[in-house]
Amino acid sequence: MPFVPVRLEDDRGRVARNHYAWRTPHRGPPVPRRTTEEWIANLTSGAAVDRLAALVWLTGRHLPSQTERQANCTQESVEDSECFEAARDDPRVAAILGGLREHRNRWVRECAKAGLAPTSEQERAERPRPARNDAWQGTPGSIGGDRAALRGDGFGWPRHAM
Repeated sequence: MPFVPVRLEDDRGRVARNHYAWRTPHRGPPVPRRTTEEWIANLTSGAAVDRLAALVWLTGRHLPSQTERQANCTQESVEDSECFEAARDDPRVAAILGGLREHRNRWVRECAKAGLAPTSEQERAERPRPARNDAWQGTPGSIGGDRAALRGDGFGWPRHAM
């Protein structure tokens, strides 16, 4: 079985979204190749690993299939974007997520409550952005927050240690 992320958290332990606009996700290994039906089936799998991995993928941010891909970039493929969009738009997924919001497993519940990420640039633009000072508090999806990356050398080392 390949290594798959089953939960992403911010520096406060809250569920965070992964970013799949690139072939190698922002956090974790490349996504296993699956069909839309396989992703949907994994949402109802009896195996917690399959269910959580599908939730991490489904609630992540994906590149819209209609977005033109840049040359010489390893962006999410149109095929992968279309697979995500088909799963996202499938009425079964909304029903499954609704049921999982009451699941006995806290991680499943929290990821299902996070819901689907906005996928279009317009949806993203309509969401409020944090104030400049809020950016120093860490961002969802960052491991340990961005404070460590913003002070020092970008690897969390204090400047005086360099």
